[in-house]
Amino acid sequence: MPKEIEEETLSDAPIETVNKHKDGTLIAVELRGRIVEIDHEPRLLVSLRDIRERVRVEKTRQVMQQIAEAVNTTESLDELFPVIHRILGTIIDTTNFRIALYDKESDTIFLPYMSMRRTPTTPLWAGDRSPPA
Repeated sequence: MPKEIEEETLSDAPIETVNKHKDGTLIAVELRGRIVEIDHEPRLLVSLRDIRERVRVEKTRQVMQQIAEAVNTTESLDELFPVIHRILGTIIDTTNFRIALYDKESDTIFLPYMSMRRTPTTPLWAGDRSPPA
């Protein structure tokens, strides 16, 4: 057995890597390996575990932490909104991104931040209210 495989795969800690799923997509996996004896011959037994959900949850937690830090370090909403846009862009498509604030008293939605790369085809309005005239 090659020494590199033995050292990398047989460590106590699992290895996180990417593997090709049967549908051809690349997915995050945890790899564990150990030597087993079969017919008096050493063999490498390897297991892969799908960790996509764990990776997604961890990325979401990191994004929430970064946004919380930005809230505490920016001076104004005008400074905060682009930071939120950039941070969220690491986990979702923010090509056409808006931040909307709802005013309960006037039952209106205010869009203080927009980043549009395409012209929207659907107008925005709140709830069951008619579109603005």
